[in-house]
Amino acid sequence: MVAARHPALGGSPADAAAFRAFRLLSRVAEAWFLAGAGPSRPPPGVRIFQPFGPAEFLVEAEAGFGSMDLTQPDLHLLDRLGDLLRRLRPELVHLHDLAPFGVELFALLRRECPRARIVVTLDAGLAQRIGLVSGAPEEEEEKVPRFLAAALLRRFLREATVLLPNEGLRAACKGFGLDPARLVVSPPLPPEAEAGEPPPSRHFLVAAAFPGPGDAASLAAAAGLLASLPPPEGRRLRIEVHGGPDAMLEHAAGQPGSPLVLSSAGMAAAHLVLLPSRDPEPVVAMAAAHRRPTLRIGSGAALAESLMRLLEAPGELAALQAALAPPASEAGAAAALLSLYRGLPA
Repeated sequence: MVAARHPALGGSPADAAAFRAFRLLSRVAEAWFLAGAGPSRPPPGVRIFQPFGPAEFLVEAEAGFGSMDLTQPDLHLLDRLGDLLRRLRPELVHLHDLAPFGVELFALLRRECPRARIVVTLDAGLAQRIGLVSGAPEEEEEKVPRFLAAALLRRFLREATVLLPNEGLRAACKGFGLDPARLVVSPPLPPEAEAGEPPPSRHFLVAAAFPGPGDAASLAAAAGLLASLPPPEGRRLRIEVHGGPDAMLEHAAGQPGSPLVLSSAGMAAAHLVLLPSRDPEPVVAMAAAHRRPTLRIGSGAALAESLMRLLEAPGELAALQAALAPPASEAGAAAALLSLYRGLPA
């Protein structure tokens, strides 16, 4: 498993997913985890070190990594990585990010592990950073290096099996020139089960909201509608908003009677989860791990109507909770992941 950073050093959700996959595979096969060292520094003269375990390798790679063109020109580091790959001889390499190893890692893998199957998880964030979908930087001075990086990416991604979180990225991948036969839709790996009983709902209904792009207006509209309606006797609604600061939501939260709260206690303290309108899969996986029902944020009016109905009928929320499938066991999740890899194109 290859990630940008070890989760113990503050990695991203993609890094956490890579480490989760490594932990699961370690139950049924020999597996290794390779990541950038981030803020951690190795002993003098050492570029690859193992502070967390014998199968977890950190690489001092950030200093040479060019995030603009996704390259790692440090030949000494690439030589060390080549030595490691020859020693481990992996049968499958799953990349969850290209940082901080760069597109050079593809060529290194093909040279040192010619029989290994290469798998790349392409989530929305990585797709933006490599220019497959809108959202990647487009400053004038970046056009040439990004063009060169795109040529290398296209060449090597065509040989890899690319895992997509949803069908929405398939068209962009085809437009980038990737082989349609090697595009596989695979929902994100759920985090380790954290299921616990939801808090008592006799007096409060707590919804954890994870707004995506364009959802702030819907949440603000729903909050305004809900604030104008008399709540059922003895019941109150609280919508805890996760994410970065947003002026529209801050304004809506400050209105009299608004159910919005911008400081939250996390998903475990909620009765249900409000999903972003775009790319909801990571939040769906977290909600499944916590065994919490979900609602799409959607339009403000529809969201307000759904939340008011649940507030007025606590039994409906209890029924949704009871209908949730139990999380898979660790052994079951490991077997499912191994089956996924075995079923991918050779």
